[in-house]
Amino acid sequence: MTPEEMLPVLLRAGLWGTAEKIPQEDCDLDAVRELARSLAVSGIVSDGISSLVKAYPDLKISLEQLKPFIKEILYVERTNSMLDTLLLKVMDLLEGQGLRPVILKGHAIARHYPHPKHRTAGDIDILLDGDDYFEAARLLAPKATGKEPEYPRIRHYGLFFGKYEVELHGTLHSRMGGRFNALMDSMQRELFDKGRFGSFTVEGRAIRTSDADFDATFIFLHIVQHLYDFGLSLKQLCDWAMFLHRNVGKFDQEELRRRLERTGVMKEWKVLGCILTDHLGSKAEEVPFHEAAYSKEAGRIWNSILKTELHKRTTGPKESYLAKKVRNTSRRLSWIAGNLSIFPLNTIRTFFSLIASGTDSVLHGK
Repeated sequence: MTPEEMLPVLLRAGLWGTAEKIPQEDCDLDAVRELARSLAVSGIVSDGISSLVKAYPDLKISLEQLKPFIKEILYVERTNSMLDTLLLKVMDLLEGQGLRPVILKGHAIARHYPHPKHRTAGDIDILLDGDDYFEAARLLAPKATGKEPEYPRIRHYGLFFGKYEVELHGTLHSRMGGRFNALMDSMQRELFDKGRFGSFTVEGRAIRTSDADFDATFIFLHIVQHLYDFGLSLKQLCDWAMFLHRNVGKFDQEELRRRLERTGVMKEWKVLGCILTDHLGSKAEEVPFHEAAYSKEAGRIWNSILKTELHKRTTGPKESYLAKKVRNTSRRLSWIAGNLSIFPLNTIRTFFSLIASGTDSVLHGK
């Protein structure tokens, strides 16, 4: 059993608490840990190892083998705790000025995991409506230790506080085109105008986030954006699986169907949904519109996720800005080419958008 074959076994154990026995001679845990780290799922895999050891006491895994996984969990927990502290400070500042920040994506999704602090942390994404975006930027920018170039057209601003990033979003526009952006605009209007917020708790404090109807669409469309652009990550699929598991009866599935059809990504939903059931252990009844007929296409994308260089995150210390852009663009184009035979129309649509946007980034040094 290769590390690529062991990984989904341990992921399923970490996500659901189940354990499929692995032959003793196949326990190359160091290789699996390195693979899991490169794919940003080391905390989940470490939970899977724990479930495996508890379920099969006869599986001889030494303390020395387990120590690296314990270190991974401690590191992920510490990072999440530091991000929680930053989040609370940012929310206190913004809400203290009467703003309505809404936390989206990873930091909000983590609460759906069995062990939220074992999800590998990323950045903090904050959606702000109308002039709140500009006011938030005015309040936070002077306190930041580093800044990314702002994108005024789509209202996006990345601010660093130490090594952690807070991304301010005034819209949810992407490079997926007008249909996506129009839907995102209408969803944002409904979210803020009708106050359709959800919440989660950090150290006893309620944090505003979006509701299940919003997330059912937004989480998936964000996955689609990465599918066609940056390269799809395994962590995003785990996020989606956990969201559906916790919320499948809490959102309007017919409204979701209309939104998927409106943006032309129903096939993407069905293909990627098979990754959840075939590889990550989701139940078919927890994945709306599931069709097992798409398992073959799902398997091809799964293999691409495990093999793609997009997730190695290796950059030479003397690599120039232009060389980095060329390398990243090459990897993105390779990923897109792999999608062409599965989703030809949407792949072609996004290809030209990617080229135009990438050229603009090079010319403006972004």
